[in-house]
Amino acid sequence: MITFEREDEFRTRRGRQWDPMPKPSGTPLPVRSKGIGEIKPHYGPSRREGMKQLCEKAKRGDEKWLVTYVGLDSLHRPLPFGRPSFLRVAAQKITCTKDPNAATKKIGRPVGKLIVLDDVELDQKIAYPSVNEPGFFGHAAEKVAQAAFKRALPKDRKPHPGTGGPRPGPDLMWDELAALYSELAELVPDPLFAEIAEELQNLTGWPPPYDRAHAVAGSPGR
Repeated sequence: MITFEREDEFRTRRGRQWDPMPKPSGTPLPVRSKGIGEIKPHYGPSRREGMKQLCEKAKRGDEKWLVTYVGLDSLHRPLPFGRPSFLRVAAQKITCTKDPNAATKKIGRPVGKLIVLDDVELDQKIAYPSVNEPGFFGHAAEKVAQAAFKRALPKDRKPHPGTGGPRPGPDLMWDELAALYSELAELVPDPLFAEIAEELQNLTGWPPPYDRAHAVAGSPGR
């Protein structure tokens, strides 16, 4: 059973507020390593909450990306109320710094520009909730935004299901495939894993080159 922290999330509002978001730019998503993402409406308080959650959930070495969305009408204009025709999805990298008001906590802030990924056309055969029903609409929009971000991930990144909604854990998670194969080559001394890790490393520059000779020398007999 799904439960929600705030009952007012499911109350209809007179009009939905969105922060400005430019049109999709076609800029590649510069994800460099493993990481996590949070999905939120593109609106100040929601974005700040997403950055806070990223700083709370991230592990050492994780890239942190805030994925946001805006509901659009059929002419690709931000929609204050009613059912959307498109969902505009963007992503922005986040860094965490110490909270000056709480020594044990961290706060997030954007680094780099907002990358607008896509205007995703919504299937009009499905009765999407109105944008001014934020809880219901957010639940539906999260799945669309999650799929858009995964499509934009570099091919050498392996996405995981993530959590989403009110469940604990980040909405998005992914690993760096070269690092995964390097770890496999360490655990299973098979030259195939070392070779794949080296090929991926040559493409991405990360992680540092794996010592194939170590894996080959330790390979079990065939």
